[in-house]
Amino acid sequence: MKLRFLGVEYTYSPKSVDVTEGDVMGKYRGVPWRAKRYNAPAIEREDVTLHFLGGSYHSHL
Repeated sequence: MKLRFLGVEYTYSPKSVDVTEGDVMGKYRGVPWRAKRYNAPAIEREDVTLHFLGGSYHSHL
């Protein structure tokens, strides 16, 4: 999907996450409520040096 914001074009490609139905955890208004398990891969964090008002600081993104 192509997006545009302030004249800059972006390509949006959403990530997919595998979801599996879990056990019945209870009932809500007579309907069984099930837990869901998400199998998402871990995201690597990287060190970034950010600058704000002349000062710099390090952050993990």
